[in-house]
Formats: sequence, structure tokens, C-alpha cells
Amino acid sequence: MAAPTTFSCVVDTDDRLAVERFLGARLTAWKPTSVLDLLRTGCVRVADRVARPGRKLWRGDLIEVTFPPAAKVNGADGVPPLPILFEDEGLIVVDKPAGLAVEHEGVYPRAQAPKGRSVVTALVAQGIRAAVGGYAAPGVAHRLDTETSGVLALAKTDQGLDFLLRAFADKRTTKQYAALVLGAPPQSASLDTPYAKDPTDGRKWTTTVDSPKRARLSFTARRRFPTASELEVLLDTGRTHQIRVQLAEAGFPVLGDPTYGTTSPLIARQALHAERLTVVGEDGAIRLDVRAAPPSDYQRAATELC
Repeated sequence: MAAPTTFSCVVDTDDRLAVERFLGARLTAWKPTSVLDLLRTGCVRVADRVARPGRKLWRGDLIEVTFPPAAKVNGADGVPPLPILFEDEGLIVVDKPAGLAVEHEGVYPRAQAPKGRSVVTALVAQGIRAAVGGYAAPGVAHRLDTETSGVLALAKTDQGLDFLLRAFADKRTTKQYAALVLGAPPQSASLDTPYAKDPTDGRKWTTTVDSPKRARLSFTARRRFPTASELEVLLDTGRTHQIRVQLAEAGFPVLGDPTYGTTSPLIARQALHAERLTVVGEDGAIRLDVRAAPPSDYQRAATELC
């Protein structure tokens, strides 16, 4: 699907919302600051008049948006081409290498395009054509830690990002990981714990602090080694560092993870790989079912553990 140049809708609520709030809920690929920029630059009309921020809406008002050309984004230098596992008009799925962030710090900072070395800017340099949220770059709906490898889905259009965000929010996705962990976990188990920032270290997360947020996953042991195991992990929630934290605090830290466990001579990063992503459409049909085998460093570590 090509990126649209216009958008229109009719107000269907009596809540008298400001136009930026109303549009923000519908232009899900656009950051709030970018929606405000559309209004400030005269790209939005309500009832055939240019609308500015703060304009209250009445039921039946016709809103028309004319999108400006997507802002140019500089590609990342020195990043090898990313393996593309799937691509259509709205989506692209890549096999993310370990050591590359999904997106640089600051998710589309105010009035700035994505920048720095990341999956997003690597794809721009690779020549992938995309226009999401006003930028000529893919849009991010989910993330993998920088040192985690594997299947990552991105959007090439606003509609594609809306599809992915809704699928994750509605739990129409299955995220499957492979992990090498220390110790002898049970053959299968489910973890459902509180989840919060570690009060002793703001860079870390923990399950040991009371929190209204929950983290849920399940795992099955695939292989047993003398001092370690390989797990197949299914995520039900997608918290930051979740697999690493929950497994470590259950007594089975991911091999090579110095943040929540220890370093390892067998692998130079955490032995965690996103090996499969399935996405189901609202009609119940499978839209994506993509797999990626663990990379060579993971496989070498597994061989050394035997």
C-alpha cells in the first residue's frame, strides 16, 4: 500500500476534543509533536477552514489532512545490509544482528528525524522506501535489545504501523525466542510477576518490587547441557529486558548477560535470539509467520556447552 497524501474523517463524538487529541488517536504513526506540526503549518482543515492547535471539535465536523512530503532521513554508514525475511507494500521483517539498536536514542526526538546507527537508519541506507509518521524511514512497533538477535517487524507506511501496533495491543502476535541459560530449569513453566525499575539501579528492571505492571512468559526446555539448558520462550507481555530479568530472578540467567548474570567466554553477548514472529489479522487469518535460525555465535556457544 502506497503512503497516502491525504487523510479525512468525520468527528463521531460529543466530547469536544481539541483537534490535536482527536487526530493523535487516529494518526497512530505520528508522534504528538508531529501532529502539532501538521496543525501549525496549515496542513489540517476542519469544516473547510485551516485548523490550529486547540480548536475544539463538534460531532459531524469534517477533518481533512494534507500530508507534507516525508522528511529525509540519513542512512547509517558501515552497517552491512540486513537480511530481509519478508516484505510487502506496508511491512518489512528483518533478521536483526546482535550489536545494532532497533532505533537510536530518543524515539523520533522532537523536530528531529531518526539518526545514528540503528536498524531504522540501516534500512534507509539499504534503499528501503518507507514513509512513516512524516519521516522517510521505517516505523517501529516493537523492539529487541541491542544485543539480542532475530526476527524484527517494521512498518513501511502509516497503515502498516497502525496494523502492527493494533496487533501487539490486541495480543494477536506470538513472539518466540531461543535462549541459552545457566542451570537446570524445569521442563516447562510459566512466570507471572510484578515488573518495575530496580530502585537500586535505574538502568535495570526487577520482578522483586511491588508494581501494578505484570510480566508474563512461558518456557519449555529443548536441550540439556551439563551446566546449562536451551529454552524455547514465549512472551505474553513485552517488557524491557523481560526475558533476561525473569529468567535470571527465577535462577536461570541467560548465558553471557553481564547485566543480570555474568559474562561468558563462550559468547560475547547474551545468548538470546528472537526466532519466530507470528501476526494474525483482525479477520483471524495469519498475516505474518516468519522465522530466523540463531546466528553462528549462538550456535557455537551451544556446541561448546555440550
